[in-house]
Amino acid sequence: MIAVILVIGSLVLIRSTSQNVDSDKNANKQTQNNSSKQPVQPPSSDNTRWVTPIVGQRPINEGLPSKANCSISKGIVNDTNPPLNVRSSPSINDMNIVGQLRNGVIIDIAEEKEGWFRLSSPISGWVAANRTDCSCSYFRDVLRQDSGTVSDKIIGPGEHQYVLRIREGQTLYVKSFSPNGVPWLITPDGLSEARETNPASSPRSIIEIAALSTGDYRLVLASKNQGYSYNFEYTIR
Repeated sequence: MIAVILVIGSLVLIRSTSQNVDSDKNANKQTQNNSSKQPVQPPSSDNTRWVTPIVGQRPINEGLPSKANCSISKGIVNDTNPPLNVRSSPSINDMNIVGQLRNGVIIDIAEEKEGWFRLSSPISGWVAANRTDCSCSYFRDVLRQDSGTVSDKIIGPGEHQYVLRIREGQTLYVKSFSPNGVPWLITPDGLSEARETNPASSPRSIIEIAALSTGDYRLVLASKNQGYSYNFEYTIR
């Protein structure tokens, strides 16, 4: 049994994996040379992938509103009886239909009023809010429990931050059930751990981080294009 320990900034990543002591020395040497580039993968019965940190500086968006105060700016048409009618006013009237949108179209939301969204794109007008899927594009949420499950979606460009207060010596475990892999982890000193480069090949991903300093650690999910849904569990021990 060989213990693999990586110390990176304020992180220490510990893994254990078994090897045959009689294995070829050259193969062992090659594995050691590549250990900083490839995930360490201990035996697993459920195809779980353990992610090795890729460390670098990542800009921290400090200006995000709280989740309770964020504004909805993006949505996706999801009408049970498509296409969705776009209207010139927030009311149902046969004379105020100005266009229609098919399911799956991303909409820009300028205003919310009594169950209606006023769109600025791709058609200006009003649509029934309950015939769309929507989410805040940008927010920051504080997770106050030591364990829990987080599920949400980013529609279009956006960033969701989850803040955890972790004390020195505690360990954070994050397990993702989303095909988008695990979130970025940003430590109090601004170092970041990258998500998997090919998460689709492993629907379950885990990171395990032991904190070397007390502070606010952030789990960050970000999108530059179409967005995605995510679902992960976290535990602090």
